[in-house]
Amino acid sequence: MNHILLMTSAGSLLFLGELLMERVMGKRMNLKYQYRMLIMVMFTYLVPWIWMRGVYGAIGVPCSITLPYWIPFVKDSAVEVSGGLMMEDAVFHTSKGLVVTSGYSFQLLMRGFWTASALFAMALRSMLYFSNRHRLLKCARSCEADVPEELIMRLKKELHIKCRVKVVRIYTEKGSFTLGALRPVVFLQNGLKADELETILRHEFVHIARGDLMVKMLAQLVCCLHWFNPFAYWLNRRLESVGEKACDEIVTRDMAEDDKVSYAFLIVQSMRAPEKVSKKKWALFGSSFSSNGKKVEERVRAIMETRKSKTWEKIVLAGVFALLVFADSLSAMAYPLTFDVSGPVEYVDAAAQGEFYLVQEGDEGCLVDAEVPILYDEQIITADGEILPAQGQGRVICIFHKWEDGKVQSHVKNDNGSCTVTTYECTYCTVCGKVKLGEIISTNTYNPCPHGGD
Repeated sequence: MNHILLMTSAGSLLFLGELLMERVMGKRMNLKYQYRMLIMVMFTYLVPWIWMRGVYGAIGVPCSITLPYWIPFVKDSAVEVSGGLMMEDAVFHTSKGLVVTSGYSFQLLMRGFWTASALFAMALRSMLYFSNRHRLLKCARSCEADVPEELIMRLKKELHIKCRVKVVRIYTEKGSFTLGALRPVVFLQNGLKADELETILRHEFVHIARGDLMVKMLAQLVCCLHWFNPFAYWLNRRLESVGEKACDEIVTRDMAEDDKVSYAFLIVQSMRAPEKVSKKKWALFGSSFSSNGKKVEERVRAIMETRKSKTWEKIVLAGVFALLVFADSLSAMAYPLTFDVSGPVEYVDAAAQGEFYLVQEGDEGCLVDAEVPILYDEQIITADGEILPAQGQGRVICIFHKWEDGKVQSHVKNDNGSCTVTTYECTYCTVCGKVKLGEIISTNTYNPCPHGGD
């Protein structure tokens, strides 16, 4: 659950930052760039920032900010292994099987509840979409006779659309719309004049060309994954609203003032969705030429007040948003690290402290590697004797691990001024820094502590 809570927090913070930019920049914010920023926010909800951890670790960003306290209900699942090597979300393969404490059991319960709710939301929305798509196609009729094939081919070529687009007629005279991200179907209302037909088709084809239907589908996925977060639903509505206005901006870009007025009037005429299907939310994964009430007024106002952004405004806009994204991506350092811990160990439950204690017999009198300097509280000693930090290595998404043998030392300062240095066998990945602990080599206590650590 830590991962999903960090994703939802990072996405919500970036979304709030984007909304603040809208308020401050006002009409200086180009609708196209505003829409792209909202798409970036959407991907923040879908893709965790953990892949940036290795980048920041490489440039020296400290990894000590493991979990920020401002994120509610996110807590370290910290563990202590034979003398104090602290890790988060470790996977334990012990002689007694998988170790699970009462605190971790609660996390598993919450993870199961979230998963069940997300799957239920996905199933419900998918069933609603496919049911209505099937019903609409069943009652639609072909429009080959009144929609010239030449017009469709010209628009597809002009907008660089490669996929097959099906165009059909529906029984209503209110509202045209498009359904389907992979197999788009344009549903045209009845009673359209020749010039209105081309305008509406151009609008719907712009949606297809820009991938707005795929964005709509991903926005629904965000709502399913983050069903508990009201910002996810707000983002979905903003994407739909801004996406429609950005599409209008493209369609009317080269229009004369009178043509813009006609286009706005056409939107007002088509302001209601099909009455018999509007209650079913037919456009879950689609785009509509028209909208309702206040949104129509906003679209008309945006059409008539369209202005080109100046170069300096675009630079400022891009710079401020890039700064917001950078600040938001620092949450990568909050994702818990994962280690595999194996070997013949005994387990002692310390659930009161919410910690794992894995105790393994070792020769405390042995001073193996005592001559190795302590540069980090948790350090890797390579086969060549090089000392690396055990945390903050290039933690990136790694498909092919490159394992090497080495040792891990943990340096823990005690309350009485002494310290404990524990050495383990290990293998570590030179690409992503993942560590697999092996058997304990030695546990040495020094009083007083002669090491500085990090």
